[in-house]
Amino acid sequence: MKKISISPDKLQEWAGMTDNNEHIDVRIEIAKYFGLEYKRESLEHDFVGAYEHCKLIQERFQCATFPIYVIVDDAMIERIRREYGGKVAEQVCACL
Repeated sequence: MKKISISPDKLQEWAGMTDNNEHIDVRIEIAKYFGLEYKRESLEHDFVGAYEHCKLIQERFQCATFPIYVIVDDAMIERIRREYGGKVAEQVCACL
């Protein structure tokens, strides 16, 4: 299992983004923080790209994309749980 320590400041920053209704942006930041974006040398899930597409749909059609990003959230949190453990996954979930 990979080791990571998320600073209280980073967790507070993410929670603040959620409080400011930056729901998709905070998810993009979390995915970037954990390196969960497309890499040419691997076929790993691209959570950054998925959230960027959610944001584009929301902006283009002026609609809520809640069901879309809930599906991506579940997959991303499960990936974080698998790679970094339950405690880290719970810390991230608490920010959303």
